[in-house]
Amino acid sequence: NVPAGHYRLMVKAYYRCGDNSWSYQDFLNGTENITGMMFAGNTEQPVVSVYSYHFDGNQPGGCWSSTDENGNVIYFPNSMESGTEAFNRGAYENVMEFDHEGGDLTIGLLNENRVQSNWCLFDDFRLEYLGEVVPVEKITLEPNYADMVAGETLQVTATIAPDNATIKKLTWRTSRPQVATVDDQGVVTAIGKGVARITAISNDGTSCTGGMSINVTNNPATAESVIVNEIMASNVDEFVSPAFNFDGWVEFYNPTDRAVELGGIYMSDDAANLKKWHTPADLGVIPSKGFLVVWFDSNNLRQQNAIFKLDVDGGTLYISDADGKLICKQNYPASMERISYARTTDGGKEWSTTATPTPGTSNNKATYATQQLAPPVVNQPSQLFTGTIALSVDIPAGCTLRYTTDGTLPTRTNGTTSRSGQFNISKTSQYRFRLFADGYLPSTTTTRSFIYNDRDYDGLPVVSVVSDPRFLYDDSLGIYVRGKNGRPGNGQSSKCNWNMDWARPVNFSYLDAYGEMVLNQDVDIEMCGGWSRAWTPHSFKLKGEKEYGGSKRLDYPFFAAKPYINNRTLQIRNGGNDNGCRIKDAAIQTIVQSSGIDLDGQSYQPVHEFINGQYIGVLNMREPNNKHYVYANYGWDDDEIDLFEISPDSFYVQKCGDDKVYQQLVSMSAYASDDEVYQDICKMLNIDEYVNYMAAELYLGSDDWLRNNVKAFRHRDGGRFRFVMFDTDHSFNRSSNMFNDVMNMEKNYHFNALLPSGKVIIADITLITIFRQLLQNENFRRKFIDT
Repeated sequence: NVPAGHYRLMVKAYYRCGDNSWSYQDFLNGTENITGMMFAGNTEQPVVSVYSYHFDGNQPGGCWSSTDENGNVIYFPNSMESGTEAFNRGAYENVMEFDHEGGDLTIGLLNENRVQSNWCLFDDFRLEYLGEVVPVEKITLEPNYADMVAGETLQVTATIAPDNATIKKLTWRTSRPQVATVDDQGVVTAIGKGVARITAISNDGTSCTGGMSINVTNNPATAESVIVNEIMASNVDEFVSPAFNFDGWVEFYNPTDRAVELGGIYMSDDAANLKKWHTPADLGVIPSKGFLVVWFDSNNLRQQNAIFKLDVDGGTLYISDADGKLICKQNYPASMERISYARTTDGGKEWSTTATPTPGTSNNKATYATQQLAPPVVNQPSQLFTGTIALSVDIPAGCTLRYTTDGTLPTRTNGTTSRSGQFNISKTSQYRFRLFADGYLPSTTTTRSFIYNDRDYDGLPVVSVVSDPRFLYDDSLGIYVRGKNGRPGNGQSSKCNWNMDWARPVNFSYLDAYGEMVLNQDVDIEMCGGWSRAWTPHSFKLKGEKEYGGSKRLDYPFFAAKPYINNRTLQIRNGGNDNGCRIKDAAIQTIVQSSGIDLDGQSYQPVHEFINGQYIGVLNMREPNNKHYVYANYGWDDDEIDLFEISPDSFYVQKCGDDKVYQQLVSMSAYASDDEVYQDICKMLNIDEYVNYMAAELYLGSDDWLRNNVKAFRHRDGGRFRFVMFDTDHSFNRSSNMFNDVMNMEKNYHFNALLPSGKVIIADITLITIFRQLLQNENFRRKFIDT
């Protein structure tokens, strides 16, 4: 029980985020996610990192060693004894100042995230009292009255007297939360029609108050108040949506004198279905004479994002009112990378294209042009090399050539200008080139990877990925790291960015076994795998996308076993659960494939992997096992198929189409002993391929199957389900009878939802249900035994 006043809390402490092997690298990359906090009441701050101090030599009790940027060996505490020695030398001092309202005060350290090998050491808490409280005498809120539209927000400002009051933190309250809410920063959100009183209360024990009134009304969207002002379909890498993806976006402008609601209306890209997306009530409002940006795609991550994408080939956006009556529509042309299509003045009639998009702000000061410069012409392809490469880049008259070597995008403000276009290269390097000229839109980017052949990389193809480092390692955006915008799951209890459905732009060079470039294309990179997402080297997918000015296809025959397929996606895979050798799944699937039996599986090609010039190692290039596998092997697009998967975190997940036929299959299997029903089942299930699939998987004896690693697809026009073999890394792991184990696994299986929520889906593994029932049919039983 301490008096009100200003305090200083001090403690000697350090925090290690996890195992030294990766947490030190996160520290160096600036992506360390410290969840250990010192706190006093409601005030908290991160504990300093164990890597913020080092010894020059080993210490009693033991240290963990690494090297600094100069190659010197440095030592970090790795025991209580060596940590205490660091404290004695004055290291790891944590200091935090805060105000206290008076009364009980709790101080200490906390960590709410359990991560394997994280560690905190602390000693010597000290609390200092720094002064008495000057009480609050008056609180004045501005404005003292406001008319608002449902969905609108308003920042209320509190002026506190006297100005030298010690504790200026306030508690905010609303009299009618169904009308308006207020957060702890004084931001008021209008919810529904009516009047509410907003009050601010001092926290210094005086209970001084100030108030203001809110009158909330409705103002639905109309053709006069909702103007499509700017459209960007190819938002490659410039504007991050609230879903932390580079989604397309549309800016709306309201020229009227009142804010207008966008929630509860409809948006569509299909004239025959104007009610395609019903906008959520909390989508927001367009302020008077103001703007609101709506993001398109990533709705699975954020419900305020639209459920459809803007078409990079051009299209029409339809806006309809709450009754589905068309308010307005806007056509837009095929898009260009990093270029928006905008009204040259807000709400005006003239449209043009700009390389300086202005989402959420006025278009009036943007620079417009209609012609785009051609991409830079480079005289050398990506390649393996020895010696020196003489690289030449053409610079047309009137153009400026900008380039980068760190993977980032060349812009007018980022990168270096080359006046000659001549470069001599004698080490592994990545170059990105881009042209600029007044009166023109900037060119797209030409990227090259030059790999110095210092390890005899000949004999295997090379996958070289060039990326802005932020997209891989940044705490907010990086797909390779644990991060503050990720989620737990896949065996991890803390937030991990690698668990997110995020896509990031990269350049992909593919060098054949002779070191010659056979494909260079800008593509998306996405993480893939389950629990193995956390393991290094990371697995990822490379996906062709039209928004990068090219094709969805990756036009090269990557796999000798299937030179004819149309690849849209490649999977660069670690070994999954066989991450030491990284060969088991590839070997098994290659053997199955070469046997000639009718069974869908992934082709394999080992490759050398480089990321931004850093050699990662030999990984497995594979076909994907998702909808792009279906397209590559059968030519069916995702809107033509039903595709589902079963995973231990989420049970049954529909990836394309719907589950009607599959659920019908499950229901009918109860009567599979009847030959007529069995024949109907054979019309829904490719029985020959299914028998091969079940026989092969049971023979392999994987303990990571049936409740996981199951995917199947069918053509929606009368097609039969086929199953895809993948992730067989746990094969040959059982000492018990696989067949019996499978039969005993069916009922009431616990599918654990994403940690740390603790939620569990308890359900039958329906694939076992189908198999068990089919075995009651003599024809199927004989076919399975013969297989």
